[in-house]
Amino acid sequence: MQEERQEEIYKEGRIVGLKLIRKILGIFIVPAVIVVGTLAYLAAQDFVIATILGLVGISILIGILHFSINMMVIRPGVKIYKASKKIAQGDYSTTIQIGDSDEMAELGSAFNQMVSSVKALVDAEKLRIRQLGVLNEAVMEISTELRLDSLIDKLARHTQNLGRSESAIVVVFAREGPDVEHIRTAGIEFSRPIADLFSKERHFGRFLLDGMSRRLEGEEASSLSSRLPDPSPQVRSLISVPLVLNNVVSGGIFSINKIDGSYTQEDEDLLLTLALHATTTVEKVRLHEDTERMAIIDGLTGLYNHREFQRRLDEEVNRCMRYNRIFTMLMLDIDHFKSFNDSYGHRVGDAVLKTVGSIIRAETRNVDYAARYGGEEFSIILPETDSDGGYLVAERIRTRIFEHQFITPKGEKALMTISVGVASFPVDAGNREDILVTSDQALYFAKESGRNYVCKYSQTLKSAIEGNKDKVTELLLDRKLESMRALASAVDAKSPYTRGHSDDVARYSMMIAVSLGLNDSEKESLRIASLLHDIGTVSIPSNILNKPGPLNPEETKIIHAHPELAEMMLKKAPQLESVLPAILYHHERYDGSGYPNGLKGEDIPYLARILSIVEAYAAMISARPYKKKMTHEEALEELRINAGKQFDPEIVEAFVNAL
Repeated sequence: MQEERQEEIYKEGRIVGLKLIRKILGIFIVPAVIVVGTLAYLAAQDFVIATILGLVGISILIGILHFSINMMVIRPGVKIYKASKKIAQGDYSTTIQIGDSDEMAELGSAFNQMVSSVKALVDAEKLRIRQLGVLNEAVMEISTELRLDSLIDKLARHTQNLGRSESAIVVVFAREGPDVEHIRTAGIEFSRPIADLFSKERHFGRFLLDGMSRRLEGEEASSLSSRLPDPSPQVRSLISVPLVLNNVVSGGIFSINKIDGSYTQEDEDLLLTLALHATTTVEKVRLHEDTERMAIIDGLTGLYNHREFQRRLDEEVNRCMRYNRIFTMLMLDIDHFKSFNDSYGHRVGDAVLKTVGSIIRAETRNVDYAARYGGEEFSIILPETDSDGGYLVAERIRTRIFEHQFITPKGEKALMTISVGVASFPVDAGNREDILVTSDQALYFAKESGRNYVCKYSQTLKSAIEGNKDKVTELLLDRKLESMRALASAVDAKSPYTRGHSDDVARYSMMIAVSLGLNDSEKESLRIASLLHDIGTVSIPSNILNKPGPLNPEETKIIHAHPELAEMMLKKAPQLESVLPAILYHHERYDGSGYPNGLKGEDIPYLARILSIVEAYAAMISARPYKKKMTHEEALEELRINAGKQFDPEIVEAFVNAL
């Protein structure tokens, strides 16, 4: 096609050239004939005169020829030459005017047309280069994006810019089902959400499903206006391009109303290229977000995992401390879940955990942080919520789980309940560690209150004791076993490692009491001493009791003081005088190296020697921050090794036999 056009131009050029030559010859031939005729006549009369006149005539003819060529060829040629130099320098606004000479005027007109065509081609190429630059910028910007929301925002803006459009819409379908997962607009805001209009089942969504791009103009485009909500743009033209990867349509882009005319094939090609890159980027970002989500989301319940919860807790504590704000923490635990798992299997247990997670999500706000804290335990951070508000949320969750019908594989209905602890920051705790401890302690008391219960930290006995030390005396004066156990629970709650420790010690004490033949009075004193043996730790800071590493000398001194602190409290209750020696001296050692007084052998009260062995055994088979727990056999072996050193050997033997 280009070669044919060049041949046509060459032919037109030759025709113009021949016309010009004929015109010059036409101007020159008449004077030449006259001169030649005159010379011929004069030569016949007088040769000399003829020669002189001939030379004069030839000079005149040459002058006429020079003048004609100058006017008809050289001057227009100079104009064309000068114009050509300007064009070569990039000035495509140059035109030339060449008199009234038909042929040269025609040549000038052809030259001007050529310049106009070149200018149009150059302008088109410049526009193409600018568009490719915009496309490259768009591709570079979206290809580095790692958040889908931000990616869709940028894609909408670049669709508008690249299509030189009044507005643009970008949709991304959900991975499953017909719905739209993300939709963004650029250049227009609608009065209501429009995601439903672009689902796979609606008109705009169906545009994309065949995987083909569309370019609509005129009535075909304007008919779409009525399908959009107010403020509905008058659609004059539209390009729709699907996002397709591996023959799956994942969304699409819409460019609406080109600003400077109608959409062209070039516009469609540019948007196709943008859509191609956008499709791969959308899938890449989705994969990245899935990977990130897997790192922070519990795969079973869909809630945050333990690590992410700890990070969010750090952020929330820092926010509240910086801006003097509040939040409430809920600690939830499924009651008797271990027994349920043992009865119905882990598969059914997992289904219960998943359902509980769904209920928690349904009953919390988007700003709340709900997590699977571990096993069957969950935790929730409620920003800008006080303890009373947290209690209401906890009650809603507890009620829904209690009323939910859990069905076993055999079709049986299973009743599931939860216990919840509620603590508020900074009212119940002033730092990160304490809010975990107080919410956990509230949970512990919810369990102790019979389960299927919500307990605020302010309602716990431990909270009452910390706020009023006289509460200890009040309970000690009431020698009922229930009061002693309540007080022991409050003491044990100081540390998550000692939950139920006092009850365990009391249980083992009663086993050995029978083996040793203690009378009823001695048994009762030993039981109460077992429950209250650590009562002195009420006055010791939790950070020392729960310290994961070795204690420094000052901290060790504080810990060793707890028997004497217990003595000070117990002296206020005269009816407990018989249990005081066992509590005060249960850390003495049989070889005399114990505390507080360094008593040795049988100088150590008998009940204190019994309590020392029982408490040590209970501690050894429990996890502590400074050591891992032992097995039953390992603990008994440790007692035997230390018989005669730390423990009374006869009582050790009796205890081993009793177990």
